[in-house]
Amino acid sequence: MSTVRFTKQDLDCFSAASRDRNPLHISEAYARTTPYAEPVVFGVLGLLAGLGHLSARPDHRLQQLSAEFRNPLSLDVAYRLDIIESSTDKSRVKLYDTTRLMMTATFTFRPGQGHRESSVYPHVDCAAEPADRTSASLSPETRVTGTYAPQTQEFAQVVERWRLSGKGATSHQIAAMMWASFVVGMHLPGKRAVFWRLTLDFHDAAAQGDAPFSYEAVVEDLDERFDLLRSAGTLSAGSLPYATAKMWAFVRQDSPRPSLRRLT
Repeated sequence: MSTVRFTKQDLDCFSAASRDRNPLHISEAYARTTPYAEPVVFGVLGLLAGLGHLSARPDHRLQQLSAEFRNPLSLDVAYRLDIIESSTDKSRVKLYDTTRLMMTATFTFRPGQGHRESSVYPHVDCAAEPADRTSASLSPETRVTGTYAPQTQEFAQVVERWRLSGKGATSHQIAAMMWASFVVGMHLPGKRAVFWRLTLDFHDAAAQGDAPFSYEAVVEDLDERFDLLRSAGTLSAGSLPYATAKMWAFVRQDSPRPSLRRLT
């Protein structure tokens, strides 16, 4: 058992590394207009914090992960981290606020090492502002495409901060987790996103030198009862798929505004 705590600096560094600029996580002024009233920790940042607490796996490579972000994480709270490692092939992480389950994640590994991957990423032009999509504009087959790479300097800082080296995930697999945060927080649904669930499956494609990833993500379904969006995405290295993702996120509605007329 151990504890983990997130700071404003952690949020800023992860935001810069992942290029996820969703204001719910990095803008105190914006967060005050939401039901959360304060910046919320990125779900994938919590996932990486859990990964960093696993045992070293120099001879294994991450094959699949699944995570549920049950409740929003706050800054400067000491969360209890429970690690269940039944074997070198599988680990489960649970994050608690006292007895309240905040996040759960399962990592599946296989014997072998990943391809030799550079952690120096090229500059790419990603979206600088998140899309503001409502439920009405997120019909099935809504699609986004583009190129992606994390920011090299901040990426290295995240890896060092959370001790991610040697835990069975290669640098590009960590980048793929950041990409999922970017897709949800910036595109599908974007500004109104509250990430709820993620699955990532990794393939055997090797990265193509210093070329950026390409990606495609598409809306599969919107459950209007809960404003829950389900999307699928593929992150590719060259012409080959590097990772495939399933992503679920709630689409936040606007908070009600006070009205003097209504009060009268």
